[in-house]
Amino acid sequence: MANELITTTLVINFSAGDTGGILLAEVDDRPDGFNAGDTNFRPGSSPAFLLYKSSNVTIQQMVVTEGSISALGSVTVEKTEDLQFAMEDTADFRYPYASSLVTDLIAPSGFSVSASTGNTAKLSTKGVAIARVRYKTVAQAYRIVGASGNLPVLVYISGVAS
Repeated sequence: MANELITTTLVINFSAGDTGGILLAEVDDRPDGFNAGDTNFRPGSSPAFLLYKSSNVTIQQMVVTEGSISALGSVTVEKTEDLQFAMEDTADFRYPYASSLVTDLIAPSGFSVSASTGNTAKLSTKGVAIARVRYKTVAQAYRIVGASGNLPVLVYISGVAS
């Protein structure tokens, strides 16, 4: 049996508490993205990742253990997620909300969902509901270049929410 490349990824979403800041990085796994849907990389590859941040977050530093980080520009990405309202009238989006909220709502009649300020969806009144939302978000794309690939590469990103 031949050796097979096995990988895993981890995404950690840091919330800035009361400031509502979002800072989230993940490998670009979009089929039409910079990695053409590939999330497994061989030594010498130059993988791309997407950095999502809310407008109130300022990046302080980006450090990579090997190679360097090259900016590719901003991209608009469509996301779909399920928001849960448990006797609440707000729920936070996982990614910074930019535009085009479309919802399928499972709730008693008379409820509706809209995007409110910041990164929050608002239910018309407190209640129990699930909303499948589709919306657009904006990410900054980066590529890791010059890493040998002999060891995993760690990218550290820190920011401050105001």
